[in-house]
Amino acid sequence: MSLVSHILDSFQTDCAEHPARQLVYDVTAYLYRYSTQTLDALPDGRRAFVLYADLTGDPETTVRRIYRDFRFHLSDAFSEVLTLEAQKARTYRSKHAYSLEQEGLSRERVFYDYRDIFERFGFPSGREDTPEKTGAAQNRTSTN
Repeated sequence: MSLVSHILDSFQTDCAEHPARQLVYDVTAYLYRYSTQTLDALPDGRRAFVLYADLTGDPETTVRRIYRDFRFHLSDAFSEVLTLEAQKARTYRSKHAYSLEQEGLSRERVFYDYRDIFERFGFPSGREDTPEKTGAAQNRTSTN
């Protein structure tokens, strides 16, 4: 969403009500649902769900787990690169910041439109009926 806003701003387009915003929002929802349905149809051992927070929070452990789960060989050279890159990632701080409101969204709307995704992956909603409180977090899948 922020990328679309940036592009529209660069053309000095009033992006508050631009149809591209809704298109990106709808495509994002479609891709979340399509990818989970497609991966769910694969047999065990041929799929993995990796949460972005896990990948960015501990990339080395996450990548090693994926390699282990899929029985991929992790070469010594790649292992070294992985360790070095994970060390760099621990000190990285993004300068990119935005809010839902800046993008013309509200927490309530996002939760309403993506509720199935919030519940599937145990994402916190910031509402009283969060997945953690309803037990949906127990259904969170990282790898299958």
